[in-house]
Amino acid sequence: MSVGGRLTIDVARGEVPAVRVSFTSRGDAARVLEGRTPADALAIIPALFSLCGKAQSHAARLALDAAEGRERARGCLAAMQCLTEMESVRENTLRIALDWPRYLGERADTCGLRSLIRLVPDLQAVLQSGSDADPTGTGGGLAHALPLRVIGTAEGLIAERVFGEPLADWQARQDADAVHAWAAKGRTAAARLMHRVHAQGKADAGSIALHGLAALDDHAVLSWLAAGPGRALPLTCGTRVPETTLLARHAGDRRIARSDADSRAGLGLWARMTARLIELSQAPGRMRALIEGRVEPGAGRALGHAVGMSEVTTARGTLLHVAAVEHGRIERFRVLAPTRWNFGIEGAAARAVARIVATHGEDAQILAEMMVDAIDPCVACNVRIH
Repeated sequence: MSVGGRLTIDVARGEVPAVRVSFTSRGDAARVLEGRTPADALAIIPALFSLCGKAQSHAARLALDAAEGRERARGCLAAMQCLTEMESVRENTLRIALDWPRYLGERADTCGLRSLIRLVPDLQAVLQSGSDADPTGTGGGLAHALPLRVIGTAEGLIAERVFGEPLADWQARQDADAVHAWAAKGRTAAARLMHRVHAQGKADAGSIALHGLAALDDHAVLSWLAAGPGRALPLTCGTRVPETTLLARHAGDRRIARSDADSRAGLGLWARMTARLIELSQAPGRMRALIEGRVEPGAGRALGHAVGMSEVTTARGTLLHVAAVEHGRIERFRVLAPTRWNFGIEGAAARAVARIVATHGEDAQILAEMMVDAIDPCVACNVRIH
């Protein structure tokens, strides 16, 4: 069984558009994993999740390790995080390469996408070729060079398919005006779409105040775990639903907003698209730092006796896994995908799409689709405006 789902957003036009978000899931991970040993669970998770498979395996391992009090070598943790980063690179780049030309009325250039799709298995193969003690090859020599070579390939593909210039050049663009100048050159479909959004005055489409996901309270998470599937989010009653998007991650970047006041006032389509570009431009550097041992990889944390949680950054936001293990078997297991935050009732997607429908007439459909894609590039979504 594969656990995945599909989103449908229905919008009823009106002075205040009414938005209804429906998520259809094909299965429940908890039902499949509970009662199994952690080792058995980790063996089936790659086949269980149809979205963000590497990230799901990464998050599950960290949560289960924390529940069991197990500590893994730094190299193993770095390898898992690198694979999750590469999976995010693949998904974000694929969606830009395939979807953004469509918004322009252009045909997507699918030539060379096979190399992009191969990035994750290629990186996994070279990471596994390292020694058991140092699976990332951080000890140096040939094993050290192999993952860096795959990361270099990823950087070249991003530069060619998305930016039309070396990533270092794009990274040197320090504010929104510099991003506008890049977009105006129109070297790639991504640049041309960004230029059109700005030139046609659509940059603020779907502009809403940003409420990023803050650190989760341990007690709230434990209560959410105990409540089971009936409780959707680990929040106290009445708390505004936050978002865990790439925009929330990069909102402080000057290429998105000139000040904190801009972020509080509201950020729209341009800002969300720019956040995707910032994420892609930074990912190869983060992976290199992990491989070379210049940063410490993330780990899970214990929430009391035999309960562990993990938070892993994916292409669509923060993925949460929480596991309780008793007598060598999983007693409770819950997964909270970024989609549940970002597309919840009164969540970022619903508010942004409602704003688009209220203020953009004939362009509302395509702008709403672009907004949904900017918030979550992974989950299939059908936007219907009535």
